[in-house]
Amino acid sequence: MLVLFFSPIAFQFLSNSLIDLAVRYVFYDDAFYYLKIADNLYSRGMSSFDGIHSTNGYHPLWLVVLLLVRSVSNIEIFPTLALVLQTLFFGFTGFLLYKLSCLLRETGSYSNPMPITSLFIPSVIVVANPLLFLIVVNGLDTSLSMFLLTGFFLSAFAIHYGNETSPGKRVLYRLHNKPLILLGLVTSAATVLARLDYLIPVLFSLGSLTIARSIKSRKADRVFLMMTISTVSIIFLYMVMNKLLFDTFMPVSRMVKQEELFYALFNLKWYGVATATASVFWPNAHFVWLGNYKFIVIGLALSCIALGSTYFTSKFRVAHTILILQGWVHSIGYLSLQSSGPGYYYIPIVISLLWSIYLIILAIRRVLRKSLLKIYDWAINVALIVLVISGGLGFNFVLDTYRPKYEWRYDRFAAAEWISDNLSPDTRIGAWWAGTLGYTAKQPIINLDGLVNNIEFVSILKQCELGKYLIAERIFYIVDYFPVSPLRDSVRTYDAFFSDRCWWKTLSDLDASGYRVEVTRHWQDPHPGLGPDAGYYILKIKRRF
Repeated sequence: MLVLFFSPIAFQFLSNSLIDLAVRYVFYDDAFYYLKIADNLYSRGMSSFDGIHSTNGYHPLWLVVLLLVRSVSNIEIFPTLALVLQTLFFGFTGFLLYKLSCLLRETGSYSNPMPITSLFIPSVIVVANPLLFLIVVNGLDTSLSMFLLTGFFLSAFAIHYGNETSPGKRVLYRLHNKPLILLGLVTSAATVLARLDYLIPVLFSLGSLTIARSIKSRKADRVFLMMTISTVSIIFLYMVMNKLLFDTFMPVSRMVKQEELFYALFNLKWYGVATATASVFWPNAHFVWLGNYKFIVIGLALSCIALGSTYFTSKFRVAHTILILQGWVHSIGYLSLQSSGPGYYYIPIVISLLWSIYLIILAIRRVLRKSLLKIYDWAINVALIVLVISGGLGFNFVLDTYRPKYEWRYDRFAAAEWISDNLSPDTRIGAWWAGTLGYTAKQPIINLDGLVNNIEFVSILKQCELGKYLIAERIFYIVDYFPVSPLRDSVRTYDAFFSDRCWWKTLSDLDASGYRVEVTRHWQDPHPGLGPDAGYYILKIKRRF
């Protein structure tokens, strides 16, 4: 049944070409970082984006998965296979949510049995949601990490309630404890390796279950304590390996992105949380700005109501409370440590909200009179059908609204073709938005925003020594999008757009070293409201005679 719910969205999505998805920024530019690093690791045995500098700027498990995909494919179909795999992970997340609903089914506490269709509510909210699909299936680690996080909750709660009986339980949950515990150990470790900041919801959940079981039994719980220690040990081992191989404990991308502690909390950098929250409320998100902070208030209110409803679900109260709170704990923890990020960073809060909605729907059913139950159940079934139909029919509308095409993103592919045809294979080229260019061009493209460069580049970036770096690394071309002319230093508004790139200092340093910059190619951006100089540039760095 879930396959039927999910198929219309999946087939419409996969019918788009990779270039169209990249132009719409559904397939993120950063996703090409993963693809290129996996390709270099497969073909050269080197964890590198440009084939010159080693990097650890990625979440490790998704790179391992891509490496396996690359080993059975060629470079042309590699990105498409990655998208198909991500789509499958998203669909299987819906299945795991259904199994989670079955596990936590409160059959014993209801005077009137729940209809079987109610178990599909969390799944349908996910798999029939085109907006959430476009946020999650983006070429990055998001769909894998969402799938594993859901699997972690399922295995952890199956262990927690393993000694109890329930008519709604399936054979899966009657497995012997040892295989189930092993599954829990694997899923907890895999979840944090798929996305390192998911250590926050995983440790929160394991810690909560450890405390709950210890209070109930009046002695320390060994199972979840062991899962906690093993998860922390996996991360510690990962950090040690990073230090040995890359001379840094954490990915370089984290050091580049990290802002001042609590900067987000005090400067309203909540756009990513608001976007993730809004995605649950499809299609209402299209009638209000997607990143509107009102969605956070609405989501917080729903979570509070859902927490109150757990008072009537004593059997599975611990699990429900964890599922409701873990997303909010993750959001606050991530904003405190990293400061900000787009909507796909905050998928745990999506799980919190869809579970809150599910519990509220069940709580309303619990207080209704028998005469109204059939009407209520019928209304829920109709709502689920409407969500499924509207998700399939509205996919292209959401795609055009949420991810419209921008002409300059086509220009990245045109620039890569020009570079491949006109420059020698060993020409070094620098770019900030380097993913698409690096994957499609034949020349080495060196990343200049530091996300997939090496640890030495982080200090260069923070000290604004890019000009000296370009000369030292023999990078004589710069390719990227510029909103105004990159050579007119009288246009000071440019600083506001590229303030973190120290562009004017770079030009000054190049000039002081006897170099000048000239425009080799320019693709104008025709987007309304932009000047004639806006567009995609190929700049050449030449020694002044």
